[in-house]
Amino acid sequence: MKAPRNDFREMFLHHLLTCALYSLSYMTNFTKIGSIIMYLHDWADIPTAFTKAFIELKGKETLTWSFGASIIFIWLYSRLIVFPQVIYYGLQTYLPQEVFPHFQTPNHPHRALSHCLAFAQYFAVFLWSLFVLHIYWYVKFINSMKKASKQGLKDEQEDLT
Repeated sequence: MKAPRNDFREMFLHHLLTCALYSLSYMTNFTKIGSIIMYLHDWADIPTAFTKAFIELKGKETLTWSFGASIIFIWLYSRLIVFPQVIYYGLQTYLPQEVFPHFQTPNHPHRALSHCLAFAQYFAVFLWSLFVLHIYWYVKFINSMKKASKQGLKDEQEDLT
């Protein structure tokens, strides 16, 4: 049996939170917020895939460093700057102004969303937890880049703790 990777716990928590957020955003019809979050998370996937591919190829250190640096900047912008703004807007502006003021108005289309008020609290906790994970991983990226600059490039996910 293969041993778990060194980031198993963090990735398990991330996937658990992500599945909960996707489910909640769909069940409560908060798909505007959910789709923006999914879009933001896709930005860093492209350079991440290239970095993983080039790290295995000898003689491609320049490309690996280029894509690695782009991950740092894309991650910083999309997940540490834009993501919390989306959370803030979604939870502080969109939900109170667009959804919840109307749920007591008779025959209003959002009246059916009155049950979502309780889900919004879970939604907020899951989103902020995901943001904390983003900060944690960003620090790990920076530390990995520092380590790689001193010791050379290698895939650290394969190292067991």
